[in-house]
Amino acid sequence: MSSETGDERRETTVRLNAVASYITLSSMVYYASAIVLLHVLRTDFDPGYRYLSEYARGPYGALMTSTFFALSAGSPAVSLGLWRSVSSKLRFLPGLLLWLIWACAVFLAGIYTGDLQGTPRTQIGKIHDQLGMIAFPSATLAFPLLSLALRWEKGWRSAWLPQCSCLWRSSSASWPLIGSRKWALGALSSAYFSEPR
Repeated sequence: MSSETGDERRETTVRLNAVASYITLSSMVYYASAIVLLHVLRTDFDPGYRYLSEYARGPYGALMTSTFFALSAGSPAVSLGLWRSVSSKLRFLPGLLLWLIWACAVFLAGIYTGDLQGTPRTQIGKIHDQLGMIAFPSATLAFPLLSLALRWEKGWRSAWLPQCSCLWRSSSASWPLIGSRKWALGALSSAYFSEPR
């Protein structure tokens, strides 16, 4: 009877891992496809000047808004997969908590859409900006915490260096997306909270 229980547990684990992998992969493919499609559909937007969240305003706003929800669904799936695949869960707790904060902030950013540049600022747009100030730093701090914790996991050792390299590149690539032309990233918090909005 205990062997049946062990087999059932393994089968449940395999199913949960497969579902988490499917949700994660699907959300990332959907996000990337939607962003490429928005760039094609909204030729009036200059991607070098506009923020991605500005696509939520306009004729294809629902498509951009859906990407926030897709990312927020994929992020807990990544957390679940990592949590289930590691032996020392305590090492991962800080990084996973920051990653879940990212997921919650991205979900709420989908509800509170940002303002277009050059238009009067609304309260909803201000909330969206503040959620971005929570989401991006949380993800940026979660990346090194998670990658360093994976270093001590036996099953992840062979993939640690390439994984760490990808996470650090993703982390550093997100910083230019956060900043506006009004404030430098080096003084992120002080400039954001001291500048009149």
